[in-house]
Amino acid sequence: MFRDNYKCVISGRTDDLRVHHILPKMEGVNPEKALDPDNGITLNREVHEKIHEIIRQGNDFEEAIEIVKMEYQNGKPE
Repeated sequence: MFRDNYKCVISGRTDDLRVHHILPKMEGVNPEKALDPDNGITLNREVHEKIHEIIRQGNDFEEAIEIVKMEYQNGKPE
C-alpha cells in the first residue's frame, strides 16, 4: 500500500483498502510471491470484489483490471 500512496490504483479512493495478489497466494503456488510487494496492487474493497467477479467469469487478471479501469474512466462503475 505504501508504494501506491495508500490509495486504490484504479478508483483513487483511500477507504477500505485491500491488497490484491497478482499471482495467487494459494498454498503451494508461488509461495515466494506471497509477501512480495511487486506481486500486489492496492485496491479499494469495491474494486477488489469487482476484479474477482470478472476473473470468476473467465477473464485473466490483466483483462479484469482493464475492464474495471474503463468503467471508472467512464464514470460508471457497476
